[in-house]
Amino acid sequence: MPEAVSGQTGGPVSPYETSSVSSSAQSSVSEVCGWVRDRVRQVEFAIRGECMAPKMSGDRWNFDLASVSPKGVEYLPCVVWKDVAPGLDARLRRSGSSLEQAMSEGMVLTLEGTLWVNAEGTVGVRVTKIEPGFSRRGEIHGEDKRAMAALRSAGVHGSRLSKKFSHDNPKNAFRDIGVSPERVMVLGPSNAQGIGDLKRRLSHRAGSAPEVIYRTMSWTSGTDIGEFQAHLQEARRLNLDLVLLVQGGGHWSRLRGYQRADLALAIQKSPVPVATAVGHDASISVADRAAKLSFTTPTAAAEAIANDLDFHLWQRKKVARDAAAREQRQAERTARNAASVLLKDQIRILKKSCTEAWEAAEAAQRKQAETAGALHVAFRLHTQDLLETAEARVRLISRGASAAILVAVAALVLCGGEVLAHLQSSHDIVPHWLVTGAVVVTAVGLLLWQRRARRAVGLPSVSGMKHPPGDVDSWRLAVKSVRTIRKLRQLRHHMPR
Repeated sequence: MPEAVSGQTGGPVSPYETSSVSSSAQSSVSEVCGWVRDRVRQVEFAIRGECMAPKMSGDRWNFDLASVSPKGVEYLPCVVWKDVAPGLDARLRRSGSSLEQAMSEGMVLTLEGTLWVNAEGTVGVRVTKIEPGFSRRGEIHGEDKRAMAALRSAGVHGSRLSKKFSHDNPKNAFRDIGVSPERVMVLGPSNAQGIGDLKRRLSHRAGSAPEVIYRTMSWTSGTDIGEFQAHLQEARRLNLDLVLLVQGGGHWSRLRGYQRADLALAIQKSPVPVATAVGHDASISVADRAAKLSFTTPTAAAEAIANDLDFHLWQRKKVARDAAAREQRQAERTARNAASVLLKDQIRILKKSCTEAWEAAEAAQRKQAETAGALHVAFRLHTQDLLETAEARVRLISRGASAAILVAVAALVLCGGEVLAHLQSSHDIVPHWLVTGAVVVTAVGLLLWQRRARRAVGLPSVSGMKHPPGDVDSWRLAVKSVRTIRKLRQLRHHMPR
């Protein structure tokens, strides 16, 4: 069990302390369970252990606090409720970490909380505090890292050791490794539900069922590796195609045996390809990574086997159909050769007709190409005419604007003094020469800008229009009505090709 550091109600309290209860009257199960819950709820513990299988479920965190003892892996289910989580996260953030970081597999946590017993009789911890300073150095996590390092040293492909690795797709898994599972050995517990699901799936397939040899083996963290290796040697002697290691799923602590490095190395070095179907799709075990294939459940493995056998059956049928089709084509070819001897004249006439039709088609195609070329030239000429007309129009408008500017400047220069005298009522009269100079400078700038714009009227704009014409007719209509040099250059940018 995770280490209980101390009790928090009235001094140190042992987690194994009990109170004697005596009653002359018989009690119901509900009364006894309520009595246990009341007394368990009164004790608060400080516990140290390794965080395993953390999961955010709705508005709370669920995880197991585990440790390794001579009896094996022991754990306590823990929960962080939503009313406690914000306070825990704020306290951990002040120390440079967070609740989300604490809820990582392999973190060694020191926490405080009260015990609770659910309706199934499972004892858990309601977490009220997590001490900062945790780190991912748990013993279970270390075992997993060492097992992964052993696989890496043994030459397992990096794709199966990466974090992105996932279980294989039953649809075409066996085609990727070049193995057809027609003769399979299945290793697993005799009473596992997964074995029954696998048998039912294989027995109800439409095609011929594979030859399956079932061997009983309950693999745990304490099972002798020699038993598994003996089964591998038997599969080799029987010249089997695949060894399938299955389990009916269960809690992660029951599946710790599949994290053993010796099992993974035996799978990796097996002379017969090994596939795993542990039935625990929430995580990937070291054995899954070492195997040639891994599936989420025994049913998925059976589905993959059935799919591959169906594929090979379909291939065999396809080969038979192709052979029959070749024979039929050969017979038809012989018949056509015999008929060709009797129908040479008709064939010659047909060839001549085909040649004439082909020549007529080529002539029509050439004529169509010439017509299309002429239309394209006419289109280009018409487009150029429209652009030249629009260019002349906008040049004329621009020159008219320049002339209007000159007339306005001349009028202001000649009559500006009188107009300025009427407009200024204060004693601070702006000099006439200053106003005249400003007007002349502005006019010269506008004239130069107009001249520069007229020089660039034949060039397309660098940036197009936000809403360009949608088709050729819309573009032509816009060119016919364009009045400004900027709009004309934008239309040149969108000129149809």
